[in-house]
Amino acid sequence: MRPLFACLNLRLLACAVLIALTSACRQTPPAPDSTVLLQREAQGYLTATRVPIRHVAVTMNEADGGLALHWTLPATLHAETPVLIYLPGLGQSAGSGVLWREAWARAGYAVVAVQLLPEDGERLPVDPKDRDLAVSFAHSRFSPSVGRQRVRALAALVAHLRDGAGQMQSGEPRSDIAGANASMRNPLAGQMPWLASLDWQHLGILGFDLGAQTALLAAGERPFKDWTETGLHPAVVVLLSPHADFSGQSFQVRYQTVQAPVLSISGDLDLDPWRVVTSATVRQAPFRNLAPGRAALLWLTDLMHGQLAGGEEATDGRRGSADAADDAGNPASATRPIGDTSPAGPGAPGGPGGRSSGRGGAGGPGGSGSRGGAETNGRNGQGGLRALDPRNGGGASVLGATERATDTLLVRVVTTAFLDAVMRHDDTAQAWLNRQAAAWVGLQGRFQQR
Repeated sequence: MRPLFACLNLRLLACAVLIALTSACRQTPPAPDSTVLLQREAQGYLTATRVPIRHVAVTMNEADGGLALHWTLPATLHAETPVLIYLPGLGQSAGSGVLWREAWARAGYAVVAVQLLPEDGERLPVDPKDRDLAVSFAHSRFSPSVGRQRVRALAALVAHLRDGAGQMQSGEPRSDIAGANASMRNPLAGQMPWLASLDWQHLGILGFDLGAQTALLAAGERPFKDWTETGLHPAVVVLLSPHADFSGQSFQVRYQTVQAPVLSISGDLDLDPWRVVTSATVRQAPFRNLAPGRAALLWLTDLMHGQLAGGEEATDGRRGSADAADDAGNPASATRPIGDTSPAGPGAPGGPGGRSSGRGGAGGPGGSGSRGGAETNGRNGQGGLRALDPRNGGGASVLGATERATDTLLVRVVTTAFLDAVMRHDDTAQAWLNRQAAAWVGLQGRFQQR
């Protein structure tokens, strides 16, 4: 018979192990190394513009389409303020992509996010038994026929906002409404009075996932011969996780009608959870087949699909934190007062969207390329080693907090420089892209132009 004290010791040991495991599971994930991020940012492109911003969520009247629009605006607007339309991914609301929207707004752009078709914002089932249903639904939403509907909805929205802005500037009443007061003559004046203070002649279209597909279709991609012209003619296009497939016309043909400069952003691990795109390499198709002089590519080695959503990733198809905040009435997606620069958001000092001042970049590779940790078993980041991640199809790398924040920083800085170079014709931004961007990205991946 085992002595009583031995049994008690074994029970105490088991309890201690259980408590330790429970404590480990509840540990707060490590925060990114802000010193590394600030140093890395200081060596990259520093836009001359860094302004306070505000968020305004608007639901348009049914007569005006009933769409939910999430605006991220510079505190001060003027007639030269460029407009960017951000299109979220499948299963996301218009409140997503907040990391990117805030970064671009701080650089002086008026950003409006919209999910054009209600079905595209529906949450996909996450129960394993419903996996086939989710995959089938996802593939159907990426079909060219639905893409055509989405582009038509985008063209109608842009025309409506432009018309509304023009009527506000001229003071002319809308022909279909004969009311006496200004808000009745033009309901958009009551909902979005800032429309008249924006540059609607030069428009940028940016999108993630499903939104990236729509952005390129809107810019002139022709998947089939009978594809009709959209009439949008964006000045610039940014594709966060570009969509490409082998149906329809060849890549060499389908992209030749795209006139706008296009920046594609992807990486080796950029596989969507529904496997609509079965190989991350295929996402390079737009870059490799666009006409020379119109294509740029930021390719990050360990970048996962969900990281390009611009917020807490939702790699299993669920909506991310920006959407959850929207549902909960969180200030992250609610109206903020003009001039609010509170450090709580992703643009806080020391975070991935941290503030900086000055202009241009110092060049050089910057940041040593280790992204927050020593090289161990590939690239190790603070807070995690490379490992298979079942949430991202079993093939993704679990990155450390500093590595992940560095990926976000790279996307934010390169997209801002690209927008400045194209939309503002900023020579400093173009020079940085031409001479310094590739070295600055360094070991994290590569930046190319063709």
